[in-house]
Order: sequence, then structure tokens, then C-alpha cells
Amino acid sequence: MIYRYSFTINSHSCDYNGVARPSAVMTYLQEAANLQVKTYGPTYEEMKQNGQFFVLSRIGVSLSSPLYAYEELEAETWAVPSRGFSFLRRHRILRAGQPICEATSVWALLDMASRRPLRVTEYQPGFTCEEDAGVTLPDRIRLGKEGLTPLGKYTVRYADTDQNEHMNNTMYADMLCGFLDLHGKYVNRFSINYFQEAPIGTHLEILGEVGEGGEQLFRSVREDGETNVEASFSIITL
Repeated sequence: MIYRYSFTINSHSCDYNGVARPSAVMTYLQEAANLQVKTYGPTYEEMKQNGQFFVLSRIGVSLSSPLYAYEELEAETWAVPSRGFSFLRRHRILRAGQPICEATSVWALLDMASRRPLRVTEYQPGFTCEEDAGVTLPDRIRLGKEGLTPLGKYTVRYADTDQNEHMNNTMYADMLCGFLDLHGKYVNRFSINYFQEAPIGTHLEILGEVGEGGEQLFRSVREDGETNVEASFSIITL
């Protein structure tokens, strides 16, 4: 089942170039999925009562065009047949019926008490999956243990967090874009791998290097030494 959601780009979601920030792009993509779950169930509230919750493991986003303030667009999303412990989902944003943004996300379903991952068979959604032979999983970003350049530090604050009181998965994109010069440019492709949560008050160290294709690679590390996320961002001129 493909779920469709029409929306208008909020001007407050846009950066100094007047284009939607990567966090906003992720928000619009995920809101369609949230609405599908809310409409057909089980809802997140029902899942919480059952002691289960989803966390984002990986996401890859590709844009052929920036999104501009007040544009009227449509988001589409659908669950892809999955197995093991990974739940796959596809996303698109369309302008006048033409896709300008595509994404694939990988989710894990966790038991709230034990934090152990649950199998795909332990979740029964109220909507059907769509076959998608062309689904391409986000790359696993490979960064070396040595030679990364320290770029700065970041403390997780109120504005970064969600109801779980840790940094929302969409906010990592903007945190990392804070270490890029995007004047006259926009992020046309990015991928984020999530490893450990960052509760409010967590101090993160941001490390990076330039990849072989010119993309900026990032790693954020918690103060306990655990890798928080790894990411890749490609930018082009507007």
C-alpha cells in the first residue's frame, strides 16, 4: 500500500539559501510514514503499550532538485517486504507528479524493556507491503579509526530532542551541515548510519574527512567513546 500526503514547504524549514534544510526533507519524508502508521495502525501509542518501538538504523536520501519555500508537493511512502531484523521503507517527494527526491530507510523494532531487536514477523501492520525490486539500501559508511580531523563539538539541547529525550534522527542532518559551507549550494545526496542514541545533555565530538568522490564524511562520538552516527554528504551549486 502506497501512502500519499500533500504538504506545503514551511518557510521556517528553509535555510539562508531559501531551500529546505536536510532535516526538513527528512521530516516531510517521515511524516508520510507516521501518518500511514497512525491511520492504519498499530499506532505508536499502541506499540508503546505493547512495549515496542521503532528506531531508525540507516537512511539514504537523493534529491534531483532543492525544495523551495511555499512549494506544494506530495510525499509517497510504502513498506517493502522485509526479513530478519530489518524493516525497509521507501520514500519519494513529487513536484507536479514527477519525483524530485527519493529515499530508502532501514528501521529496527526494539523491545522497550530489554532493548533487544525483534524480528519482522513479530510486527503485524494494518497496511500491506509493496514489492520494490529496485530498492537500493543506503551504503554502510566506512570510516577509518585513525586520521579523522576533529571538526568541533556539539551538545544535545532541548531543540534537538523528541519525546524520548534524545536527539531526533532528523536533527543529525542539520547538526552535521553546520560543519559545511552551504552558501549558494545545497545537499543533493546524503546518508546517515545510526549507532548509539544521544540523550539531552550529551556532548558529541564531530570528526570528518573528505571521501574519494569529494563527499564530506562525518563521525560523531559520544563522551563515553561510543560512535553515535556516521554520515556522508554531497553538495552541489544551486
